[in-house]
Amino acid sequence: MSEAITPSTAPNKGGRPRNPGPPKNAADVRLLIGGEIVKAKPTRLRALQNLLKSFEDAEKQAASERQNQLLQEANELKRLEYQRRQQTGALLLASRKEPKITESLNKQIAERDARIRSLIEEIDSLKSRLSSNNRRTRWRDCRRKPRRKLHRFFGGNLKPNGKN
Repeated sequence: MSEAITPSTAPNKGGRPRNPGPPKNAADVRLLIGGEIVKAKPTRLRALQNLLKSFEDAEKQAASERQNQLLQEANELKRLEYQRRQQTGALLLASRKEPKITESLNKQIAERDARIRSLIEEIDSLKSRLSSNNRRTRWRDCRRKPRRKLHRFFGGNLKPNGKN
């Protein structure tokens, strides 16, 4: 009996290894740049730098979009707080007139207060996470260490393109 050879059952015949997958974020690109800097003649350095810049720009764009969303939520909370204050004023007026209206308004205000407090806590936690994500190393910072090691090893002035 012969089985049909499918891509999953194809025998490994050796040959050139598969290319690694493309980088998925800025950290992967920084690792590739670090490996490229160590080479005597880096060939892909400019392309990797451009790719790193595009990843960092995308991260900044995502962070700014998230910040705008948080600001919109904060404005919504301010609006709800204003409405709550207006309702408490209405509650005072209603308490003078009818006690049943007072109870229903107290219940509504308590529900909205709980909702507002939970949303404020969520926004504060998201803001703290967002501010911790903005502390990233810059390209210049991750480039210095390998170059210093190369200077010690070769003892000369190395230029960025690998020529002495």
